[in-house]
Amino acid sequence: MPHLLEQKVASVAHRRRCVAFAISTAKGLAVIVGAVVLACLCDYLFRYRDPGIRYLSTAAVLAVSGWVTLRWILPAARLRLQPIGTAREIEQHYPMLGERLSSAIAFLGERDDDPYAGSIALRRAVVHDTVATLEQIDLTTVVDRGPALVAMRWAIVVAMIAIGFGLCDLQAARTSIARLILPWQTREWPRQNYLRVSGCPARVAVGSDIDFEVVDEGGNLPDRVWLEFQSIDSTKPAVARDSVVMTQRRDRAVHRLSRVS
Repeated sequence: MPHLLEQKVASVAHRRRCVAFAISTAKGLAVIVGAVVLACLCDYLFRYRDPGIRYLSTAAVLAVSGWVTLRWILPAARLRLQPIGTAREIEQHYPMLGERLSSAIAFLGERDDDPYAGSIALRRAVVHDTVATLEQIDLTTVVDRGPALVAMRWAIVVAMIAIGFGLCDLQAARTSIARLILPWQTREWPRQNYLRVSGCPARVAVGSDIDFEVVDEGGNLPDRVWLEFQSIDSTKPAVARDSVVMTQRRDRAVHRLSRVS
């Protein structure tokens, strides 16, 4: 069973590892979630149609996640602190200990019959005196948890921002995440408008007028609606195209094409 002194030092080392892991994990998750939000937001704004861009976006998020894991999270998870190093950290926090704690930890690691370790009575006296001193010291203040709390607050802020974006448009959030996770699938963005054009007769007399009317079946008519039409002349190889901005009238857009020739 470890000596009481070794147990106290080990408890400080454990708190140090927990704080380091919390800081690294919080920072890593904040960066990864931020990268996912940025990738999804860009896809939402630009509506990528090129599969190559979607593959690059997914690869970028994976690269950021891998870098964060290798650079921050794994080193913190594998962190191992030596008792002597932890004892010296405690001594720096409590200067009144001098070098007694690190010396006592070193003495506990030596055999009693080691001829080069010095007097057994002296070593036991140093250990006993150090234990008595540590009983009057609060070792929980050695490790500052402030940086871990700050990192976790930032991670929560980033997570709340991500949740806020998702709640603004749940369907868009699901679509963007699915397109990011599975870039090889042909999942398209849902249509924003469902336009229906009326007033397109199959035949019209020369010189008459045609009234076009466009409505959005979803009730979300765009602020500007363009009507594009073309005239086909069998005597000419080229097709004449033209476009006009339709006039907005409440929930519909209208345009009159006068004197059709």
